[in-house]
Amino acid sequence: PLPLEVRPLQYLTFTSERRKWDFKSTALPERLGVSAGLLEFFGYFLAEGYAKGTETGFVFSNREMHLAERVRELAGILFGLGATIRERSRQHRIDVSVYSTHLAQYLRKSFGTSAGTKRIPESLLFLDPEVQRGLLEGLWLGDGYFAVWRSQPRAGYVTISPTLFQQVVFLLL
Repeated sequence: PLPLEVRPLQYLTFTSERRKWDFKSTALPERLGVSAGLLEFFGYFLAEGYAKGTETGFVFSNREMHLAERVRELAGILFGLGATIRERSRQHRIDVSVYSTHLAQYLRKSFGTSAGTKRIPESLLFLDPEVQRGLLEGLWLGDGYFAVWRSQPRAGYVTISPTLFQQVVFLLL
């Protein structure tokens, strides 16, 4: 059956409770409007990101500087957070780091703690397809591919998370 249900979602809420001796952490906005840019950021996180301790990190190929710069731009626009980009030419990769305890906690809670457990929160699965486009764009640019060298060219998407795989299929229906 095709998914026909649309559940509008105007904004997401974030909590930024500081621990007793936390004098440095930057609070996230209490409410953030659901937008294509926010969902694109989440898509990059699902495809290329991790959240560990106080860091949210993204790892891109050394040919994807434009994606690293886009993640840095989105972190600033959406959350008011700076991001550092570090090229690691020996490993042929680019690391993007966003330091925020609150963002890392939110992403772990909402999207999973490892590549194998990543998932899309239910509240995002039933958004208007036009809004979901940003999520799919981030997922595709991170983990999608074109195989044009084959006798029958094709496009594909790769993830090790069975849940995320099923959810992406659901979104594409």
